[in-house]
Amino acid sequence: MSVACDDPNAPAKLSKEIFKQLIECTPDIHNHVVNCRTVMYNDSPDGTQRDEQYLVNMMDLAMKMIPLGAEYNSKKFTAINITMRNPRGSVLYYGDGKILCTGCKTTAISLFVIMKLISLLNSVLPFTIGLPRGLETQSTLKVQNVVASGEFKFKVNLSRLHARNPMCCDYEPKEFPGAALKIPGQQATMLIFRTGKFVLTGGSSPILLWECLHACNPKVSECRE
Repeated sequence: MSVACDDPNAPAKLSKEIFKQLIECTPDIHNHVVNCRTVMYNDSPDGTQRDEQYLVNMMDLAMKMIPLGAEYNSKKFTAINITMRNPRGSVLYYGDGKILCTGCKTTAISLFVIMKLISLLNSVLPFTIGLPRGLETQSTLKVQNVVASGEFKFKVNLSRLHARNPMCCDYEPKEFPGAALKIPGQQATMLIFRTGKFVLTGGSSPILLWECLHACNPKVSECRE
């Protein structure tokens, strides 16, 4: 999903010059990190159904899921890792019903991947699980992080960028080839490299990444090579 020039979420009141610069380096959003919790559906004596939390024996579940492509190593990690092919996404499933989904371009795709996982789990579990009743929508998901990448049409002098912005720019070339630019008041962070390529991360929505790009653009443009 790319942010188009007519995106309603784009920052308002941009000058034509700044807007043109931003459009030239429009980031491509390629990863949403979202989580949610599943519940167990159980028939009550009065004939109604209620939602209950549950715990799963992870080793028993892993033995059933590994033949289906899952990965599990209890010594290294407490969750079962399942990779979905269509649509592509990676899901971590915990024994208390928590799910962490990564690698999806939108929250809608994340929800679809999670529902596919729930269907897969219900085929091997002795009870029925699902999302809380009435919440089988994107509002069930909590977006933790959105990642996007893009490229400026010029090279960047990272040493100059750090020298001019010592309070908001972290640059250690011996440890990492890029600089981390964190503008005060912005939730997201820009990782920028000398080639002009950058990664935006730390925002919980695409609009926050747009705002970060808008805030970082003047400082980066001052340090073009």
